[in-house]
Amino acid sequence: MEQKRIVHICYPSPASGWVLRLLSGIHASPSAAIKERLSQNWESRLSEVALAVSSKIEIVGASARRVNDAVHRISAEVQQRNGELEDLIGTDGCLSIMRPGQLIETLLDIESFLFEMHSALEITECFLKLFRRFILSHAGARQETLPQCFTSLEIDQSWFDRLNIARNLFSHQIAPWLALDIQTLDPCRFDLILLKRNVIIPDHSDYFHFDECRGMYRGYFNAMERLHTWLLSEIGRCE
Repeated sequence: MEQKRIVHICYPSPASGWVLRLLSGIHASPSAAIKERLSQNWESRLSEVALAVSSKIEIVGASARRVNDAVHRISAEVQQRNGELEDLIGTDGCLSIMRPGQLIETLLDIESFLFEMHSALEITECFLKLFRRFILSHAGARQETLPQCFTSLEIDQSWFDRLNIARNLFSHQIAPWLALDIQTLDPCRFDLILLKRNVIIPDHSDYFHFDECRGMYRGYFNAMERLHTWLLSEIGRCE
């Protein structure tokens, strides 16, 4: 059988420091036991999941930047068309902006952002269970979920709940549609919203504000930082 000739691609990840600092903490520990557990268990699934955590941190950041870029493009175009807004408010008319393909790409970026953040959290939970079980030697780690860990660390989970609702809705029940929440016409101020239902005059239960997406993003990175600090402290407690 002919041997496959595979060449791997190197992609430096700034987020790799999240895992590398944990490894540095273990190597600097006076505990011979934790160093031995690392030596015995690192070349297992644990190292793969650790790499996945670093990769997902980068992917979430990249997907958020893509959404932000799209929002800025939409905002700039709406500002140029603000004279049309007043006649459209509360009607079944709509504002035509961007090329159709660009608008679909924006919706794709938004769904990707929600999917990738949810995926990142699932992989983080997997890493946390493996790391605590095999490196920190916590017997009950296999059963503990990420939300339970958030609760014990007093990490705000409101963003996590909103993420689950949005991701489940747009993955299994409906497609997202963009609309404008007009705050003032002169000067023109507005925020983008994601409609949950195709209604002419939506109420607050019919849409997500983009501020909620921004809150999910901030909540995710705050939680990852808190988890990282806690794991380092757990490493420091090992004897």
